[in-house]
Amino acid sequence: QADPMSDVTLARDLADHATGSDKVEPACLARAMDILSEIADAARIMPPLMRMMRHPNARLRSKAVKMIGRGNRSTKWVSGRLNDPDPRVRANAVESLWGVDTPESRGLLSAAVKDNDNRVAGNAMLGLCYVGEPSVLAEIVKMAAHESARFRSSAAWVMGETGDSRFTEALRHLIAEPDVTVRKRAFAALVQIKAAHGHPLSSAPESTVAAPAEEPPTGGSRAS
Repeated sequence: QADPMSDVTLARDLADHATGSDKVEPACLARAMDILSEIADAARIMPPLMRMMRHPNARLRSKAVKMIGRGNRSTKWVSGRLNDPDPRVRANAVESLWGVDTPESRGLLSAAVKDNDNRVAGNAMLGLCYVGEPSVLAEIVKMAAHESARFRSSAAWVMGETGDSRFTEALRHLIAEPDVTVRKRAFAALVQIKAAHGHPLSSAPESTVAAPAEEPPTGGSRAS
């Protein structure tokens, strides 16, 4: 209220620090970008954000990608980011399309479901859920039976974020598996679904999405 241009000023200063010779802790820059993402209209600060994409820290680049993607809503631009070797950049590029319901966006998200990184695939699946794509439900349950625990953990996270009680049975299968991270994610997802529907877990309706036929195989913990 005191300074309508504060977001632009912060963005410029942030880009100056990020690309200048002075050394600023990446964690401090990341925190500033988190604040900027909450207060700024990305369309107003595109030039500084584009400069941030040149930063050597992949975490900062990925944050810039998400903000730019949300600002321009361009599937063509996001598509170019999906060739980035860093999975954090690809995951945030996909996340920037959440809520964009166009044939191009759906096609891009459907392609990203097949990414070899669990976070990218999970974000793509959730994006398809947000636009009501019915075919993604089976893909999510399929990922819950993936050989990698990271993918199974991501599947549980997606199920919880949807709040869809049809995933209850599949999540109960995941709670019984050996990997501790997957179990924690599955339990947290069931709690989210309970909260979304306002009833105890024990009274949740039976899932209409088929659960894996066999217990999911064991694997390593999900990368954060």
